[in-house]
Amino acid sequence: GNKEPGRKREMLIADQIVWPDVPSNNSWTANDNVSSVAFLSDVHIGSCTFLEKTWEKMIRWLKQNSEEKELNYIVLPGDVVDGIGVFPGQEEELDIEDVFQQYKALAEMLKELPDDIRVVAQPGNHDAVRPAEPQPTFSKRISEMFDSSVLFVGNPCQLEIEDRKILTYHGRSIDDWVSTVQGLSYETPLEAMKEMLKRRHMAPIYGMKTPLAPEKEDYMVIEDVPDIFVAGHVHGAGFLDYRGVKVICASTWQAQTPFQRMHNFHPAPAIMPVVHLGTGTIDMLDFN
Repeated sequence: GNKEPGRKREMLIADQIVWPDVPSNNSWTANDNVSSVAFLSDVHIGSCTFLEKTWEKMIRWLKQNSEEKELNYIVLPGDVVDGIGVFPGQEEELDIEDVFQQYKALAEMLKELPDDIRVVAQPGNHDAVRPAEPQPTFSKRISEMFDSSVLFVGNPCQLEIEDRKILTYHGRSIDDWVSTVQGLSYETPLEAMKEMLKRRHMAPIYGMKTPLAPEKEDYMVIEDVPDIFVAGHVHGAGFLDYRGVKVICASTWQAQTPFQRMHNFHPAPAIMPVVHLGTGTIDMLDFN
């Protein structure tokens, strides 16, 4: 950048980009944990397209099997209710039009879960917290409606469950990944999550659909390599192993919405991923 007369400015050409990435020798080390954790993303209570029948089927399954399978934890990665005023004309698609009543209905539904299951709930872009990420957890007015077995956290959140690091993120930024990175689509959310791990950042694209709050510290950085990385938001379901990290897309409990139909988007609802914390085995339980 030296601007002395007669001197040519030197040009720098980058010939390589090195991502921080997950160390290539990182791996899942099996231990003698016997517990499992399940993920229920994008429940969207209050929406007309909430899948009540399959939800009840899932609850019945848990009542019969959770103890034997030692399924002791359930995480809800955001959009736990459908919210209000999230998109134009939403009121026509709601069964419950008051957002507090939506949370009340969810609280009642979670009471149906077997008593020994700890529940962790996180907000998404449909929930009643600020939309800018990182999102704070739910207000006292909402959390007070729930049993004490429910733990409320912000979005994103790094949990430690029985010595396993679980990074849980609602996944709003997937919208931006899909629209800016070649080769990514809503059909391949796991690939977008892999890109987040490569860059060690959940939302590196600024000024698009993901509102980002100007915090003193960047909470969207993936500081520690997680054992399990979960996101929802896109209503897809699947998992892959990336350099020892279990990457999971956590489904939805909402059928195809008019908006999705218009965009020819087909969700993969009512599938519950269950991860064994000892072995790392993943079961995708399909309640359709």
